[in-house]
Amino acid sequence: MKKGFEQFGKPQSDTGGGAEHVKKDNGITRREFLKNAGLVMGGIFGAHAAEKLVKTGSSYVDDLIEWLETGVSTENSEEVLDIEPEAIRTILNYDARRIELNPERMKQLKEYWRLRYTNPNDHGRLQEGLQKGVERMSEWDPYIHQAFQKHAIPERLRYLALAESDFNPNAKSRKGAGGPFQIMPETARGYGLFMKPLVIDERRDPVKSADAAARILKDFYARTGDWRLAVSGYNGSFVSHYADKAKAKKETITYEGFLSFLSGEITSLRDAIQQNQFRHRVRRYESKESIAKRYGVHTRQIIQEDGSKAALRVGKRVRIDIQGEDEKRNIFYRVMRGFAENVGFYPRFDAIADIVEGSDAFAKQGKTLQFRHVKTKSLDTLHTISRRHRMDAASAEELNPAILRSRATLPRGYEIRVGG
Repeated sequence: MKKGFEQFGKPQSDTGGGAEHVKKDNGITRREFLKNAGLVMGGIFGAHAAEKLVKTGSSYVDDLIEWLETGVSTENSEEVLDIEPEAIRTILNYDARRIELNPERMKQLKEYWRLRYTNPNDHGRLQEGLQKGVERMSEWDPYIHQAFQKHAIPERLRYLALAESDFNPNAKSRKGAGGPFQIMPETARGYGLFMKPLVIDERRDPVKSADAAARILKDFYARTGDWRLAVSGYNGSFVSHYADKAKAKKETITYEGFLSFLSGEITSLRDAIQQNQFRHRVRRYESKESIAKRYGVHTRQIIQEDGSKAALRVGKRVRIDIQGEDEKRNIFYRVMRGFAENVGFYPRFDAIADIVEGSDAFAKQGKTLQFRHVKTKSLDTLHTISRRHRMDAASAEELNPAILRSRATLPRGYEIRVGG
């Protein structure tokens, strides 16, 4: 096991106010908790969110659905947690009067993730991915830490890169987010990251993308006044929707208010499905076939509101003609998948941050990358620069992950890192 991870498999204290370990007759076992938490995350959230500002490249939502379908195996532990499972069970109840989210349930989700990330036998191998992420990040962390300090961002928020991608500069989501902080192309350009197809993508640069991520978080905090909302807003669009509505109603923006807002949205969505009034807004490149596949229905069940038989138009709404109770439930849980990633993101991030800080992992890692900057000359490539400065190709690429091809001609005057 690498240095700094001796404690990763041991229970960490919950500095965010989560569960404490108690005697078995006062709580539930880890196995019972994980089964209930798996149900929560498999179906908490739903509907038609707008395009996310920043999107994650991890596959953990699909992993959650697998947990929902297959259950949880925790044969090697019977830890006892002071967490009550009954409230969790009600969240996924399609027949519940209202689906309720609150800070206490977010703490329960945080504990769910803490248990998974500290379990070496977890089927998703999350602990292994986090360990490798910390190893990669440790080499860059002093520079990332400095970038967050410069913008007055709480230092633990830099661990967003671990939650987003296990600090993988090469990570790219199906939606197009890229780099360790998983920034969307349009957002990257808006925050000054340079991108040139097949040549440079500064979202992959750990320091430059960290600076952009810090400024994104700073902007969300300025808008909401809550770092939990800033983190949630970084990962998806629901915070923006909530903040706009709260501002219009002249209400105070709070994390609790955000959860209440989502509870209402999800309940309204569930009600619309139950009453066969569910609507889908047509997006770019969508067809009846793709929409039908998304919801698991036949194309004849996709009906334009105006009754038109013409081709679908972007921005218009179509009604899903839901047939039968089983189909309603199926659509409800399909739609829930779309919300799970964003709303469950803060508890997952918070658990990761506690684990890393509790294990003192960065302090126990090895080297920090040392380098200096040089500017390119006319017709320079990373290959020619590495030869000029007597660097091997692997070292040059490690220091400059934003360069997509080592023999691509770089812009004149572009800064490149070389060995210090």
